[in-house]
Amino acid sequence: MEKIVIKVGESTLEAVIDTTKNPKTGRAVLEALPITGVVSRWGDEIYFETMIEMGKETAQDKVDVGDIAFWPEGNALCIFCGPTPA
Repeated sequence: MEKIVIKVGESTLEAVIDTTKNPKTGRAVLEALPITGVVSRWGDEIYFETMIEMGKETAQDKVDVGDIAFWPEGNALCIFCGPTPA
């Protein structure tokens, strides 16, 4: 597990990238840091496009508030802050 810092506007959050469940994806995210982008919202999820291009490693349908996930179809990092429309 690697600690990272996420800055959105004036807010700063600490997060952990867990490389045990999805080691290739976790390493790709860590190697791409720092990542900058424009934040979009989908329900209570925020996401932003990255330059990371890779397929699904271990996909899951359910996530918890606070989870950070990579969405391969959009090359985006997603931060789950609550329910999404799905």
